[in-house]
Amino acid sequence: EMDVFVKDGFTGEPYMAQVWPGPTYMPDWFHPNASAYWQSSIQRFYDSVPFDGLWTDMNEASNFCNDGAGQVCSNTDPSNCPTGNLDTQTNCCLSCETVDGSNSYDFPPYAINNDASYQALAQKTIPMSAKHF
Repeated sequence: EMDVFVKDGFTGEPYMAQVWPGPTYMPDWFHPNASAYWQSSIQRFYDSVPFDGLWTDMNEASNFCNDGAGQVCSNTDPSNCPTGNLDTQTNCCLSCETVDGSNSYDFPPYAINNDASYQALAQKTIPMSAKHF
């Protein structure tokens, strides 16, 4: 509704990633509506379950699914997503594809020493082609 999620760089749809709770969209903290969205969401939760503290975990753009090539991901089979088992929770349940292998943002013409092992720029995060506000 408030259009506050990071978009994939090709379809304009929110970029789907996977972290501990499963498939998720990443908030676009640059979007002018992001603070209002977050405040409203927290208030609705507080109205249901009054709390005295809040921990924002996984506030970085982590992604268990991206081997560095997934520019667009989708949840084609929700029953395939692991739940409740720490041994399998990081197994990717999304279908991710490379839309444009020649995109120099995602695949620069030089090696990056990402993760001290020359991994792709988007290894375990969102692709560089993802769009922010």
